[in-house]
Amino acid sequence: MNFAQQIKFALRQLRREWRAGELTILFAALVIGISSHTAILHLTERITAAMITRANDTIGGDLVVVGSAKMSAAQLTAANQLNLTVSHATLFSSVITARDDILLVGVKAVDDNYPLKGSLKVADQLFGEPSEIRAPPQPGQAWVDARVIRQLQLTPGDSFQLGNINIVAGRVLTFEPDRGRRFYSFTPRVLIHQTDLANAGIIVPGSRVWYRHMFAGDTKSINQYRTWLKPQLLPGQHIHTLDEQRPAVASALNKTRQYMGLASLVALLLSGIAIAVGGRRYIERQFDTFAQLRCFGCQMRDILFSYLFQLLIIGIAGGALGNLLGYLTQAGLLTIVAALLPDNLAPPNWTTVRSGFMLAIVVLFGFTIPSILRLKSVSAARVLRRDLTPYPPPAKLIYAGAIIFIAILMWQYTANLMLTFGLIGGGVIVFMFAAILLWQLFKLLDKQLGTLPIKFRVGLRNLIRRCRDTIMQTIAFALTIMAMLLVVFIRTELVGDWHNRIPPDAPNHFVLNIQSDKITEYKNYLSQHKIQAGHIYPIVRGRLTHINDKPMIKNVSKESLPNENNYRGNTGENNDENNFTENNSTEHDHDESLHRDLNFTWADELPPDNKILAGQWWDESPDTTTKLVSIESQLAARLNISVGDKLTLFTAGQNWSARVVNIRKVEWENFRPNFYLIFNRQALDGLPTTWINSFRLDGADKNKLIELVRQFPAITILEVDAIINQVTAIISQVTLAAEAILVFTLAAGLMVMLAAIAASLDARMRENKLLRILGANNALLRANQWGEFGGIGLLAGGFAVLGA
Repeated sequence: MNFAQQIKFALRQLRREWRAGELTILFAALVIGISSHTAILHLTERITAAMITRANDTIGGDLVVVGSAKMSAAQLTAANQLNLTVSHATLFSSVITARDDILLVGVKAVDDNYPLKGSLKVADQLFGEPSEIRAPPQPGQAWVDARVIRQLQLTPGDSFQLGNINIVAGRVLTFEPDRGRRFYSFTPRVLIHQTDLANAGIIVPGSRVWYRHMFAGDTKSINQYRTWLKPQLLPGQHIHTLDEQRPAVASALNKTRQYMGLASLVALLLSGIAIAVGGRRYIERQFDTFAQLRCFGCQMRDILFSYLFQLLIIGIAGGALGNLLGYLTQAGLLTIVAALLPDNLAPPNWTTVRSGFMLAIVVLFGFTIPSILRLKSVSAARVLRRDLTPYPPPAKLIYAGAIIFIAILMWQYTANLMLTFGLIGGGVIVFMFAAILLWQLFKLLDKQLGTLPIKFRVGLRNLIRRCRDTIMQTIAFALTIMAMLLVVFIRTELVGDWHNRIPPDAPNHFVLNIQSDKITEYKNYLSQHKIQAGHIYPIVRGRLTHINDKPMIKNVSKESLPNENNYRGNTGENNDENNFTENNSTEHDHDESLHRDLNFTWADELPPDNKILAGQWWDESPDTTTKLVSIESQLAARLNISVGDKLTLFTAGQNWSARVVNIRKVEWENFRPNFYLIFNRQALDGLPTTWINSFRLDGADKNKLIELVRQFPAITILEVDAIINQVTAIISQVTLAAEAILVFTLAAGLMVMLAAIAASLDARMRENKLLRILGANNALLRANQWGEFGGIGLLAGGFAVLGA
């Protein structure tokens, strides 16, 4: 046949097979696989892009550069050429005065574009209801931290002096979107306009000033600018990322991308299994037709071309319909849950559409060509002899190639090699274990079959008689159920982990600088006002000077120095009240870590969310006189500290030492006070001590804060409601994304089961007819089916649970 005749013949064959219903399961499995893949990719790309955009609100821009020097004209010109919007902020410490009072504050001067991302929150009165605003204060007006109002005894509308100017404290500043990891510094914040900074005359040569440049734009331009900027950074400049500033949010987003990519490919893999099973049945039903065509003189190449062309048409049609259903599905889901999603969802990406068509062709051919190659073994003599033909050797290689291709895609989409190997390796182990065990089980069952009730004997005999097919069918069911369970298990674990990071009772207020002689009075106040507070921790200021009698600067390289303070919690990780450094990675900041006062605490019991990795806690230690210290694991790794090492510290004018007895893992993102260094009680006994506490107050209960400040004027209260709400909103969105994909995985798994049942449907129908001829009634036939499928289901379910 010439090419035109081949095409015409293939289309006629395709139309006939479609009308006969032979391609229904094959096509349905392909459409479900592609629709689930494209729907999940659309959801992943659009929701993740929106979540990243919202998450970037928490650092103030899509790209943030912080340094001790302003960005050069060339750096800013390159940003303008890429149509990036830029906002500038200047941060420094200064003293403000009101009446006869003075106060050290952190000043932040911003331009008209601030805030570039997210919103500020301000209140008209102390502890009042905050409102969102997306504009900076006007020249001549400042928005100030609540601590400024309290400590200078101001009311909104009063003025104070900053340098050469008097400025009005217009509103109470409760939240800035770009505080980064240091949600709150220990000095009160004053937010002013850049115009006032120039008039104040505060910044002079030699002043310690930090410049923050925030950029916003489309993803392509931001990435292009980041790539160009990295080698152009000046000494002391550093690019801030979401991973550094919001590790909890970044981790949630990363796990969501991995999970959705994994679930998408699990659904695709299940659809591939359904296609393989359906394709095998379809080709086996073509053996007779193939033999007849050979008898009529058709060439092998013409017949194979006909079937391959039919697959091409099915692949294109399945890819088109799958893409359409995938788009409609994700659009419907986004419409239903629009209230829970951010406003700035990205449009669908045409790359996903191309991916859908490509995968439709690859999966369909990859899982059906092994069955088509069987046709080459069918001779014209089959019209007289209905001998089954074995798989040719290349078929197994093609199956392996298709699975390897899926594994490569899985690795690409999850970006996690261990996760990919875990899934593929786990599936292979389950397959081999199940095959061996089922083979031995059927041999044992064959010997004991005569002792079973007659109603189940026929069905179980079918299992044993078709032992090879039964094993493959059972394993297919087991792998399908295992994959679905795996997706459900991972989703449950992730959602639980995300929500456990911020429990409903997470503290939203932190009280600092509680004096030792006020502890009893403070506890009584909490009890009288029914405030459920967390543990009260002592704080001692000091420095770590030597490790094993070697000065830190000689014992530790710059690359391994800690770039954060040893009191690191979500209330503010920078304890140097004069330090407005927001660049954690410069060499200067590394040097500061050597000379900065750190916060120490003591505890009799291991704090919650802390886990001992090495050594033991002192309540298990017989030594009650030696000064002991527990060190956080990441800090220990950076400083090369091990259990048994000696640390020398400087506190209150004296040097003293403590021995490391354990290394702890700390859950930093739990919104509770956490510490790098924890000592036993006797180690800090007699040293100058203040205390820190945390509790939760909502709504009208916040009025209790005013009386608390009046009764204890020396304390500092930090509010972190906005931070908690911000992170909670993002976690709710990633949870929703995880929920949405379960439907697709379940649909793909159901299609595998239908394809597996349909593959043996012809043989079962012939057997039932024979049983009826021999006198079997409906009850016996039902018992036969229950026995066979009940046995398969029980075995498959057991292997699936074990494998998952």
